[in-house]
Amino acid sequence: MVSARELVDLERQGWQALSADGDTAAAHYERVLAGEVLMLLPGGLVIDDRQAVVESMRGEPWESF
Repeated sequence: MVSARELVDLERQGWQALSADGDTAAAHYERVLAGEVLMLLPGGLVIDDRQAVVESMRGEPWESF
């Protein structure tokens, strides 16, 4: 089990990756995501394909967090 601090650090690493560029974000999530994933998004959109989730991280980088 990970500590609360480790979870916060992991979340911040994700924000930094999403603020960098698509390749950095995809590489980060490729490394940290579990083998089975489930994303529930507004409008009833469900993504349960791990590679699709990783590829979805390749969007425009965040300007800030």
